[in-house]
Amino acid sequence: MTKQLSQKFLFQYYSFVLALSTVFTLYVLLKPGINSPVYPKNLSNSLRKIGSSSLISVKEQKFEKDSSDRKLSSVFKYSYDDGSKIIASMVRVRKKDDFKIETYGLLTKNIDPIFLKNSMFINTIPPSHSGIVGKDKFIQTCVIPGSTQLADSDFRLSELTKTVEKLNPRKKNLWDRFLGTAKSIDYSCLVLTYKIPSGLKQMPPRNWLTIVSKAQAALRAR
Repeated sequence: MTKQLSQKFLFQYYSFVLALSTVFTLYVLLKPGINSPVYPKNLSNSLRKIGSSSLISVKEQKFEKDSSDRKLSSVFKYSYDDGSKIIASMVRVRKKDDFKIETYGLLTKNIDPIFLKNSMFINTIPPSHSGIVGKDKFIQTCVIPGSTQLADSDFRLSELTKTVEKLNPRKKNLWDRFLGTAKSIDYSCLVLTYKIPSGLKQMPPRNWLTIVSKAQAALRAR
């Protein structure tokens, strides 16, 4: 009798474990991925005048570069009468470790207009790096939605993740930890790239801080 009860208990236990593992497997398989980020269209109005430079054209370019780990908006190119240019795109990644521009990071990887070659760190606020696209020199950083300080923008993994997690704190109970059902952090930012006017050697270039500030304000207001 005792043996039969023991066998019945084991059968029920293993059936429960099997059912639970099936539920978890289906959840992982059917769990929705990331959505495409929304570009702040109000940014165009904010960028009509940058210092003494006036906006003369805006072009939108779409790229088929989405994957399960990265989604991006169209790339917008703002051209100015002094020969400078601002290129911007909202980019979202699924994994924390991909939330970076540095070392061929997924935020700009294979996106030709905003991928900087031969880049180097620029010791400034906001932390930025400069490099080459084609034959032109650009400076670049990533602006996180909701940020208010210039120092919150960056291109490095450690600093970007620190800022986005500070702005999006998560409270998880034991059930969320067990099931993985806690709300995911939105690892997205506006990749902001500025073509430095020809002949200008000052780093960071004039207007860079103004451009980043305007982008932060546009992201907060959308």
